[in-house]
Amino acid sequence: MKISHPIRDKEGKEFRSLDEIMRLIDKEAHGTWLLGGNGLWHGGIHISDVSNPLSALKPDTAATGEPVPLQFMADGTIAAYRINNDYLKGTYKGQQLRYSSTFVLVKSQCQPDPQKKESWLEFYCLYMHLAPVNDYPGSPCYKVKTGHGGILLHRYIPGKNGLPEGQESGDHATYWIPPKISGNRTLNAGDRFVSSRTGRFYVTNNGQPVLTTFGLVRLLEGNKPGNEQYWVTLDPDLMESDGEIQMLMPEWMQKAKAKGIFDSVQTVDETEEWKVSAGTPVGFMGCEDYPGEGSGEIEREWFVHLEVLSTDPNMPKFLSNPAGVKGEKRTVLAPKGIILYTRQAVPGQEVFTATAATLGAQRVLPREATTPITDESQQWWFNITGTGWLPQKDVEEAGQYDLLKLGFQPLEENSSGDMTYSPYEGWVPEAFDSISRAAEQGDEWLYEQVPPFYRELMAGMDQDGDGKVTEEEIRQALTVREPLVRNVVNHLIVKHHSEWYGGRSTGRWEGFYKDLDTEEVAYCEKWQLDLEWMSGVSPFNSDDAVWHFHPVVFLDAINSKSVCACNRDITLDELKKVAPAVSEGLLKRYLYDINAGFIRFGMTTCREKAHFLAQIIHESGYFRYTKEINGESASYSPWYGRGLIQVTGESNYTAYGEYINEDVTSSDSARDKLISSPHCVLSAFWYFNIFKRINEDAKNDDFNKITAVINGGYNHYDERLSIFNKLVTSLAAEHLNQKAMNDDFLFDDSDVYDNKVYALGWGIWHDPDSSRRGTIKSNEEALKGYRRAKELIDLHPFPQEGREGDRKVYGIEKRNISTFVERRITELE
Repeated sequence: MKISHPIRDKEGKEFRSLDEIMRLIDKEAHGTWLLGGNGLWHGGIHISDVSNPLSALKPDTAATGEPVPLQFMADGTIAAYRINNDYLKGTYKGQQLRYSSTFVLVKSQCQPDPQKKESWLEFYCLYMHLAPVNDYPGSPCYKVKTGHGGILLHRYIPGKNGLPEGQESGDHATYWIPPKISGNRTLNAGDRFVSSRTGRFYVTNNGQPVLTTFGLVRLLEGNKPGNEQYWVTLDPDLMESDGEIQMLMPEWMQKAKAKGIFDSVQTVDETEEWKVSAGTPVGFMGCEDYPGEGSGEIEREWFVHLEVLSTDPNMPKFLSNPAGVKGEKRTVLAPKGIILYTRQAVPGQEVFTATAATLGAQRVLPREATTPITDESQQWWFNITGTGWLPQKDVEEAGQYDLLKLGFQPLEENSSGDMTYSPYEGWVPEAFDSISRAAEQGDEWLYEQVPPFYRELMAGMDQDGDGKVTEEEIRQALTVREPLVRNVVNHLIVKHHSEWYGGRSTGRWEGFYKDLDTEEVAYCEKWQLDLEWMSGVSPFNSDDAVWHFHPVVFLDAINSKSVCACNRDITLDELKKVAPAVSEGLLKRYLYDINAGFIRFGMTTCREKAHFLAQIIHESGYFRYTKEINGESASYSPWYGRGLIQVTGESNYTAYGEYINEDVTSSDSARDKLISSPHCVLSAFWYFNIFKRINEDAKNDDFNKITAVINGGYNHYDERLSIFNKLVTSLAAEHLNQKAMNDDFLFDDSDVYDNKVYALGWGIWHDPDSSRRGTIKSNEEALKGYRRAKELIDLHPFPQEGREGDRKVYGIEKRNISTFVERRITELE
């Protein structure tokens, strides 16, 4: 099933890995998993505006960046919701404190094998403390006036929002209006759109650049905004105001708002109308007021509370994978103390030799990260430490749904039911025991003191709760931000009574209320009553304990999406999918050095790796050539191309030699170092990351710029793109897509658009009358390149005089380029 993280990063992009988002969540100041800051049971997690500011509808959010909504975590159907029109309020010591009881509950079903019901699990995702209806700002709508039409839609390029506010003028090329969208789509009389912000861009008016206000808009169908954003002129001669809508409000909330029922729990039937998809907007964080300590001033915080719950009778059997479903993700578990082997690749075979070294700590690794290979007997071997290997017989492999093997552990409340007794409940010492056992499998130097510490806590937790171990000591031991402890605790699944059932009426909160004064009691009773929802929603209305799962860690485990190549080695199988005709031996020859290069140069994401590999695979003829064909006969011999990326020219050889502090220039044998490993690979990484700094373009997903820099133009562009798209599939890199549209990269969404040489090249390579090969021939694409080149040349002309004017770009003298471009525009038009 499709799973998404509940938030995006600060740039509005998907997190690249579980570790990346968990580092953020584990730093939250409150709302920790299982025990909150008050020492009471807490069956979910909080994500606040501190770690995710663009998901809070603060007054300055729209001004500082595009608001980024929280996301539904799993595909499913809404089962219940409650919306507030405005914040609820409670009186505390004469102050009115605001809070939101808005929530939505989504029912989902994990079906590892759709044909085997014993493999299924029904669960619910809860999104609590969401922003109320009135928090969503109104966005102005516009309509094209009667008698007008043909109004252009300009591309929205993230991060390019026009001339900054307060600045009266700027560089024309930098703040020029983005190009119109492809195709013939325009706005005509009566067409409506909604604008989320404005931006000022330069356009040509009577031959002069004029600063003009545009709106960042979505087109409207009725009152429903489309998904795509465009820049459209807000010229009052062309547009008229047409009301406003709450554009940022998610679709489910729009439906709930239309029903007009606020502040009460609503259940809905499982119909198509209420289905939701992972990764689509769920809303924004709500605000909660707190009495300020000492100052008396109200303090304010925005956060969301997330839970994953289940009442399915198939728990906890589900965790043991009763149907034996392997799933898409595989994991290798290597025990501490096992003897390690070294690998030696001998032509035609793999030789592994036992060492005196043993594995210092248990390792749990994605199978893909262990670079699995087989020996002569067809036994699998796994790279565990970089240089240390283990055979299949010495490790355990776990399928995606072998959740018990992967560390998930079901525990139960076993208590008197008093919430203030939460730190002393039966599941807590079991959790401490699990932490101790995990530490024993960890590095002794790091974790030597962990097992005795937690066992002392367990011994001190006597059942009469006499305070020998305090609640705060227990809470800190469970919520400490040490990776080993967090990993164990985040994999706990606890059956426990919920904080959202019944409020004080259940009797489970009397220990909490007994020390409060009258005003505190009144406020807390109202707060609990306002936020309670379970008593009105089946199957939670029986007041039984329910299973609580870590909302991010558990859902990531059952995510059916392929494991991408972020933060791990690429595998032989992944290369074979891209180059099936290349021998396995040849691919193995380069695989180790390629992975070592990714580590050395900090290329951690699957998308960066795809960009790098696409270029070196093409440049080397699928790893077959590390020496330029007929290079010895070239006019620039002996400085012809060598290496996987064909380093060429004396100055480039000299620069590489200085980088590695090794002689690669003094003789043919010195230069020929770049023909074989490690230099044929290392020189490619150097060229990409150090010499040309193309790694920044790879991070920005700018395929066009990478190709232009490496090739100087667009030779074999289509072939490079085909290889890249195969790598995206093989490395599961679709989720980091920033610029690709239907497996293609647009000229006007690339930095080549702002480079007069590369814009000229785009025109020439696509020109139907040009002999340049490597791209499709297209009047439209050629005109895009030529027109943009003309704009840039008009702003910053090429030299016209002397030797600089004689120099050629793509075979054209610089002094003649402007005339050439104008002529081709006229002829193609």
